Amino acid sequence: MRFMAYNLMDGGLGPGGDRLTSLARVVRSEAPDILAVSEACGFHAAGGPGPSSERLYTFERLTGLRGFILPTESSYFVGVFVRPPLPVARADAVRGTFHHGALAVTVDTGRNRPLVVVATHLHPFSSTMRVAEAECLSWFAGHVEPSADLVLMGDLNSVSPLDRSQVPPPAGGWPLRLLTPDGRLDAAPGALLARAGLTDAFRHANPDLPGPTDPTPVHASPEQARLRIDFILLGPSLVPRLRGSRVVTDPPADSASDHYPVVADLE
Repeated sequence: MRFMAYNLMDGGLGPGGDRLTSLARVVRSEAPDILAVSEACGFHAAGGPGPSSERLYTFERLTGLRGFILPTESSYFVGVFVRPPLPVARADAVRGTFHHGALAVTVDTGRNRPLVVVATHLHPFSSTMRVAEAECLSWFAGHVEPSADLVLMGDLNSVSPLDRSQVPPPAGGWPLRLLTPDGRLDAAPGALLARAGLTDAFRHANPDLPGPTDPTPVHASPEQARLRIDFILLGPSLVPRLRGSRVVTDPPADSASDHYPVVADLE
């Protein structure tokens, strides 16, 4: 089973033209069974809060996946897409205060254990708010039924505590939005989620690879830091099933968004 986490950069909208087809090409080339997205701008869940959206239907048609979107006031929605015919039992917002939201979707994978998939996108500007959001996610992880598997995916707008010491400061300095009040790269959300029992799939599979996911050439400059801020985090029952994880950098992933997607393969 393949999992994929992808920040869609304004849902494919922007001054450079509509990138929805390019985003779908990236997804289709990787053929994930479960896709978690952030910045699904313009995607509204039919039958849920907000109006239906032709944009959502188009993305579903282009990728062959069925989407569940959590509209929020930020308009930078999160969502989970599932490959048919995998049945979805429920889709609910994770309780707590989130800037962009967190969506939990329960999928029947046919393994006699429900799979709970959480898509999230932590606060883009405040390390304090990111910690509060990570605490809510940690609480949720601790209350998932023992008989269920859990995977949490998304843009955490912070680095892994396993990476922080390995990243040299860039010439232009660190992005201010990713710093703590004392000027360090924020790694607190990842540390909290690790203590909640979640394992970083990419780092577990690739102990020595940098694997930056942000930025792509869309927003890159020579002075800018290349950081790994997009994650697939596995609950304890899924870690033994991990067979590999990588960051997708092949075209058109280098131009479809300002983030590269990350994938993880489980048996």
